[in-house]
Formats: sequence, structure tokens, C-alpha cells
Amino acid sequence: MSILQDLPFSLCQTGPDQVDGVGNYYLQILASHESDESPVLDIYLLDSHEQISSDAHDPDYDPIKQSQRLVQGNVSHVAKQSQKQQLS
Repeated sequence: MSILQDLPFSLCQTGPDQVDGVGNYYLQILASHESDESPVLDIYLLDSHEQISSDAHDPDYDPIKQSQRLVQGNVSHVAKQSQKQQLS
């Protein structure tokens, strides 16, 4: 992860240890107008972990873990609440 963090324009940062995976990201894209920097798009990227052997797909990947789903849900809830406060 430290190599990725040192790349130009990288937004990578390590997350909480209690969440599975290292490539879990939340990116919020804001409007380009200086007077209105409200969110226009939320992007959630979840780590698919390492390759696993599979009869169905080759290669296949480990499924998304419950800890990742919980964090994504919490982040989504906080983002929605923040957007509601900005609108009111």
C-alpha cells in the first residue's frame, strides 16, 4: 500500500484494521462549480481479495466480506445525512 500512496495523484490510504481487504475506497465526486461543490457522484470500491481456485470461473476471487458491507453501508448513510444537511 505504501508504494501506491507515494504515486503522483494517488488518493490511496490504509483503512481500519478491522475491515477485510486493503483496497476499499469511497470517492465522492463534487460539482466543478466553485460556488456549488455539492456531491454529484459517490463511488464505492471494495477489495475482492486474492484469487481462489474455482470450477465456475478461472480465475475467481474471494467474496466481499461482511465487514466491508457494513463499512460501505455506514459510509453511505453518513454521506446521505451530510447531503441532506447541505440541502436544508
